[in-house]
Amino acid sequence: MSDADKYKKRYQILQDISHAIVITDRISSLTDYLLDVAIRYVDAESGSLMLVNERGNLSILSSRGLDLSYIRSFSSQGGDGISGIILRDKVPILVQDIAQHPELLSPDRHHYKTRSFISCPILFQKRLLGIINVNDKKDRTPFAQDELDLLQIIANNAAVALENASLLNRLKSAAAELEQMNRRLVDSDIIKTEFLTSISHELRTPLNAIKGGIYYLENHEEVSPNERREFHCIISTEANNLANTIDNFVRFLEVEDETLVLDKYPINIDEILQSLPAAGHLNTVLTKRSVRFSVLPASAPLWIVGDKLRINQLFTNLLIGLTHFLSPDDAIELSVSSTDDLLSFHIALTRPLPRSLLQQLNSDTSLLPSGSSDDRIRISLARNIVIAHRWSISAESGNADTQIVITCPLNRKEILNAYISKSIDLFVDYIAESLDINICSVMLSDDLSGELRVASARGLDEKIVKTTRIKQGDKIAGWVALEGKPLFISNIETDARFSKKSIPQYNNTSLMSLPLKVDDRVIGVLNLNNKKSSEPFSQEDYDRALSLLDSFSDHLRQAYEKQLNESEIFQLIASLDSNLSCPFRTLRPPH
Repeated sequence: MSDADKYKKRYQILQDISHAIVITDRISSLTDYLLDVAIRYVDAESGSLMLVNERGNLSILSSRGLDLSYIRSFSSQGGDGISGIILRDKVPILVQDIAQHPELLSPDRHHYKTRSFISCPILFQKRLLGIINVNDKKDRTPFAQDELDLLQIIANNAAVALENASLLNRLKSAAAELEQMNRRLVDSDIIKTEFLTSISHELRTPLNAIKGGIYYLENHEEVSPNERREFHCIISTEANNLANTIDNFVRFLEVEDETLVLDKYPINIDEILQSLPAAGHLNTVLTKRSVRFSVLPASAPLWIVGDKLRINQLFTNLLIGLTHFLSPDDAIELSVSSTDDLLSFHIALTRPLPRSLLQQLNSDTSLLPSGSSDDRIRISLARNIVIAHRWSISAESGNADTQIVITCPLNRKEILNAYISKSIDLFVDYIAESLDINICSVMLSDDLSGELRVASARGLDEKIVKTTRIKQGDKIAGWVALEGKPLFISNIETDARFSKKSIPQYNNTSLMSLPLKVDDRVIGVLNLNNKKSSEPFSQEDYDRALSLLDSFSDHLRQAYEKQLNESEIFQLIASLDSNLSCPFRTLRPPH
């Protein structure tokens, strides 16, 4: 290859990858595009692009010319010859004849047509993101140094593109969490407003009775002893009612009912624990009181089902509350352990706690001790979150230390449901973006009533999501659920089965409603409306939606049927987080 050709190809590669950064931030689309660029410029027939997940393992995210069975069975723990060397040394490998490298020979190489290949690491600031492999040069000649140089340029620029996409995905996730917290704050304000309206009535009733009794006694000089006793009794009773109402009001302000606002989701608890030492207010309190705090890292990602915001509040409030009872240079150590059916948080303090505080931590009563301090209220708030999650907490002091244990049962059904819920959320995102539509929802059938309820939606008002209930056979989604047949309507206003006016929120009269099935049993319905272009859905859109839904249905079927244990399900949840833009790959038990 001449120097002019080299410079031309390098310039074209930079142009192509720059274009990729602009057009998409979806990891799956980006890896497909980058692999196509690599194969095109090194004149190869096949190749793959692997990414490293959070456990340090490789998975094939994009491939060309490889057998599907090989892709599905591929898993690397660092033991595979070629990928193991790349993971270890982080340097590219150019092999012109693998027969001369017996250490690289593998029984899996039968699917390659030639004995030459290139494997190149994708590095971002010395951190390995993945590997690009190219095989089988079209003219059947070995790969040369020129192709390796081109592939390194692609890998270097791919690292920037992938890191950029990863950061954008994390930003989107953080923005979604912030939006969710804002919605919950609005919901909380509504609940408090309704409560204050009710409490206003409860306060005015005894106050009016007391005022009435006093007015009567003041304006009637001749009141018999019996009448006076009667009015004194009324005033006393209503004063007690007023005092109880005020006590309940104060209790509400001090300790809210956490069960009303829990939003459970699968979360990696180790991420929460590792972020605690740097948490602003907690760090300030620990520093001010000169209390040492450490979190022991977990040996592997530990997943639980819970409310991420509330669990953060649990540990923050509990730790801040405990520091009040510690002295300078005391220490708090937080660690976590797990078995097949339990996950336990261990908090070790280098000082015994007062008996009253141990009783508060261990007691089932929700009453606060008299003369409650801010620290005891924080501990009560933390304990309420534990109870709301149906966990347990126990505390025991020795002569010189205290051990607090929070125990979280791992329920397979709850974990599986959380995995399914997260899969549905990601699927809704994926299909909405794939078909370029604004409104998309998945409705699931209630196990008892059979009613359809919105499990996940994009583009729908939050009130509609929370309140919509559709019986089997009613409306379009109910008909699809009952009949179990996909529905593609070109014009809802002229369709003889569902002839009706188009709703103003929809930008055209076409829609799709497709049954979500597991083993021929309809478990829900996928509804698709509003292409961003405002054009009607096409037959190609319909076929694409059916294909995606079929893949996702198979994903759910395997999740239900494989009887995976809790650890395996959580590993699948971790894989969802690693592949946010392609959430419903064929399910397989973790190795």
